[in-house]
Amino acid sequence: MLEDFPEWEPCHYLILRAGIMGYGNVGGDLDKVTGKRVTFAGFPIRWVKGDGSIIRLVAIVDEGDQ
Repeated sequence: MLEDFPEWEPCHYLILRAGIMGYGNVGGDLDKVTGKRVTFAGFPIRWVKGDGSIIRLVAIVDEGDQ
């Protein structure tokens, strides 16, 4: 597999280079916002030269969906 994909997680590199933020392994109270229109905000820890981080992911529910 290393021969086929010499870079770690090539899909992550592609989306990050395009300025697209990705979230993985999201857990918590997702059922509370399922089916609602929300804005997600991610607050990462400071990690100099890091390529990923644990974050606090917050769902801000739109006014009409409360």
